[in-house]
Amino acid sequence: MVMRDKIIQVIKNKVSDGEGGFISNGPDSQVEIECKASLNVSPEVMNAYGQGGEQVLHIISRGPLLEEAFYLFNGKKYNVRVQTDNCRLFYSTLVEIK
Repeated sequence: MVMRDKIIQVIKNKVSDGEGGFISNGPDSQVEIECKASLNVSPEVMNAYGQGGEQVLHIISRGPLLEEAFYLFNGKKYNVRVQTDNCRLFYSTLVEIK
């Protein structure tokens, strides 16, 4: 399968604040990931993940996506909701963060 699309993985650098929480420290690390992306904008699928009508992005990649990171695709932010492993490829469903 040809991976023609690219998403950007953004990981926040967090440091413990000493009270059980975290604070952001330093610049965020960004990694570009080659993938196959499909944007689903049907109202039925968008409403399945909440009332906001978020866009749902389906990704096929060669490696797993991190659940603690967020991803940029076409100028919008997404996070991972569901991910499955099919031995060689990873199938992920990402939902837009508003």
